[in-house]
Amino acid sequence: MAVYHFGGGCPDPGSFPLDGMAAAAQRALPGLREELCNYPDRRGHRPLREVAAARFQRREGIALDPDTFCLTNGSQQAITLVCQALVRPGDPVVVEEFLYSGTLRALRHVGARVVGVPMDGEGMRMDRLEATLDDLRAQGSPPAFIYTTPTYQNPTGATLSVARRERMLELALAQNIPIVDDQCYADLDFDGPAPLSLKALDRDDQVILFESFSKIMGPGIRMGCFSCSPALQDRILAHKIDGGTSVLAAAILAEYLRENLADHIAEIRRVVSRKRDAICAALERHLGDLCTWNQPAGGYFIWIRVPDTCDTARLDELANAAGIRYGTGRAFHSANATVPYFRLSFAYPSEEEIEEGVAEMARCVRAALPERVAVAV
Repeated sequence: MAVYHFGGGCPDPGSFPLDGMAAAAQRALPGLREELCNYPDRRGHRPLREVAAARFQRREGIALDPDTFCLTNGSQQAITLVCQALVRPGDPVVVEEFLYSGTLRALRHVGARVVGVPMDGEGMRMDRLEATLDDLRAQGSPPAFIYTTPTYQNPTGATLSVARRERMLELALAQNIPIVDDQCYADLDFDGPAPLSLKALDRDDQVILFESFSKIMGPGIRMGCFSCSPALQDRILAHKIDGGTSVLAAAILAEYLRENLADHIAEIRRVVSRKRDAICAALERHLGDLCTWNQPAGGYFIWIRVPDTCDTARLDELANAAGIRYGTGRAFHSANATVPYFRLSFAYPSEEEIEEGVAEMARCVRAALPERVAVAV
């Protein structure tokens, strides 16, 4: 049976620079003897932290000290560490109504009270964020932090405007609430540069920045990072008890990206933007009469709304039986509610698999709708 890989946020496997990484390993390894025989710096291999800072400055035009960056075993570890450091059981954490399922797992694991804020086509609504923060303050329960993926949001693909980003910073500063700015998709723009990140707009050191190398290289690299103030860094790193992030992986990655970052990102954009266009065209052909979606300007995901009458539990059964790996709407909902959406990740499958998989998913959606009842006239 064919399997259609629309599930995780994985890049096109053909875009992984095997030869370049092999050459980088040959260059990097001879100088690593001492480092590989010792535990890493608690912040991780400095050359890769320098690459992370250079990457941020290239994209955002803002210089950050490499010593504000800490390497993690994927950005998922960064999320987990921040939850462990800042959240006590029962503490509210304010999030977008729909968000990355890995963040939801981390929040629930530490016993956070997840408070979702409604979204529209431009991401989190600031009027509803303001009302939510006011309600929590009135209850005497200020949130531990606000978590957002403002650029090519996962799962919806929405991008928060600069005006909304500045308003979020204002609202958080007024109540001294940290913001987690998850920018793991920010390099993956197809239709022009993304707005400045919250971290770049931050003048009061209230933002914790998350970045990922997985989304431009591959999840198997297991390399992410965060950047924040020294005081927050100390609190977060107190929970990083894994002995350190791999020097071997970090050194090879730093050696490769030092000279190839811009070209590699350009190639990823070229490949994935073509697949974005392919999946939008396939959806229009096969589900244009039933479903709605917004064309994402970047990232790896497209968020599809099915008719309210669609039995999403039945859809999940049919899709799994058909070999379709995808994200259910419920998996991303802040309150774990059944919602009439599903997410497709379009970067990994080939364009042929996109066409075939979307056609198969359309068959499943139609089969999950109630049968039409003939009416005699």
